[in-house]
Amino acid sequence: MRPAIIAAAIVIATASMTPATVAACQFRSSYPIYFDAGQTTWPDTPDSRSLIASAIQYSTTPERIYPLIVSGHSDRTGTSEQREEWSRLRALSVSDELVRRGFPANAIQIEWLADQQTVTGRGEGTADPLSRRVQLWPTRPRPEGIVTPSCQILPDETQTSTP
Repeated sequence: MRPAIIAAAIVIATASMTPATVAACQFRSSYPIYFDAGQTTWPDTPDSRSLIASAIQYSTTPERIYPLIVSGHSDRTGTSEQREEWSRLRALSVSDELVRRGFPANAIQIEWLADQQTVTGRGEGTADPLSRRVQLWPTRPRPEGIVTPSCQILPDETQTSTP
């Protein structure tokens, strides 16, 4: 297929979606925001800005605002006290950014787990960039009645192939 035909098909498919299908396509189980080693302040990057905007958008409907759980994490570097503090400060910095962007503070639940849920499970003292994160967990239920939303994008190699 040619790229123009695929683009037209995607536009037609998304234009014909119901609001429930659009909501299902926006659903993510969580939104991870990553931090550099020792960093605890808001990581103002294009990825983090996009993720926090998506989490806010998904959690906000015309009828209500669904709470977000902000969960701070760390890798296994530093002392246990440092890991606890890093995860706490990371969670607070993301919570502050949510409020700065207009999300109500009373709809934010903050927790910090230090290194209790590392991504790779590496040993003590091991740096793990994927574990230095804050997870935003939406509490909005996933829309029901949608088995396979028609919001899948074709792989890049398909989009660039020609007949």
